[in-house]
Amino acid sequence: MNRRDRALALLRLVPLAVMLGLIAAAAFFVRGLSVEDLLRASPQNPWLAAGFLLLLYALKSLSVVFPIPALYLAGGMLFPLPAALAVGAAGIAVCLSLPYWVGRWSAGSFSSALARRYPKVRALLELQRKNDFFFSFFVRVIGFLPCDVVSLYLGSSGLPFGSYLAGGLLGMLPGLFTVTLMGASIQDPSSPQFLISAAVTVLLSAASLFAAWRLRRRQPDAHPVRARSAALKDRAKKLKRDIPALFLALKDPKTPIRAKILAGVTVGYALSPIDLIPDFIPVLGYLDDVILLPALIALTVRAIPKEIWDQSRALAAEGGQNGKRTKWYFGVPVVLIWLALAWLIVKAVWL
Repeated sequence: MNRRDRALALLRLVPLAVMLGLIAAAAFFVRGLSVEDLLRASPQNPWLAAGFLLLLYALKSLSVVFPIPALYLAGGMLFPLPAALAVGAAGIAVCLSLPYWVGRWSAGSFSSALARRYPKVRALLELQRKNDFFFSFFVRVIGFLPCDVVSLYLGSSGLPFGSYLAGGLLGMLPGLFTVTLMGASIQDPSSPQFLISAAVTVLLSAASLFAAWRLRRRQPDAHPVRARSAALKDRAKKLKRDIPALFLALKDPKTPIRAKILAGVTVGYALSPIDLIPDFIPVLGYLDDVILLPALIALTVRAIPKEIWDQSRALAAEGGQNGKRTKWYFGVPVVLIWLALAWLIVKAVWL
């Protein structure tokens, strides 16, 4: 790689670095921010208020942690219902677009590299591209997947922007409509308008999931999708077999500090109880295991000297063949780290 290529590679990481910085800042400054705070900060002029809300949508899309329903509610309280829906739809378009292009610019080549190295990742990307509109619609309509993280992934995977945006908008419009309607009637939570909008929110979510399920079953490749899910599950299990070798490399005193940190993060993520996308979701449930985990493993292996990695893999394979188990107390630091993180989250949210 020449100097120009290295400079371009670093330049591609700038948007992602900015996004990570905004995530860290939001974790400290956005905590405790309420809809009332947004309303107090909003300008009195309707056009300026709309611009202010769109700016908040843009910041939300790059900060991940800020809840988008709070912006829906604020729109419903600031504007008449038609204007609130128009501003909300424009905000969703902004919210979907920015992280998509960050992923497309900063990590597009990385997804291609993973696809070349891992056949199952390539199969997943091909399946996604055959159903690009439905895929984008489905990940939005189920509602509980992290919106901005999914946008980063879909941008990095090369999903066509038009299909991505149309499917994403269609999947998020039911939530926009009902939550905005709740915001317009939030002054009286016992009013029929508020209660009906709350009930419709639940019904629309259930109906959207049912419609997506029916549409998926009617398509001729429904059975291959289930086969893909089984194949991805098997691939995820195979990937985790490299974790003992990473753990041995982590303990090796000759492993560089940077590689030790990466190995610790990879082992900690693989053993963590946190699943970014629940495994029961067909195909999507193994995205984190077949995209994020291979990425962490590949990044870590590149940082470990080849002779140490080869030795660690040989020792791990030898231990597995001989039936040896890693001593339980080697996992204590990982457990303690996750307990500490859980305590910090509880303290930040409830204490």
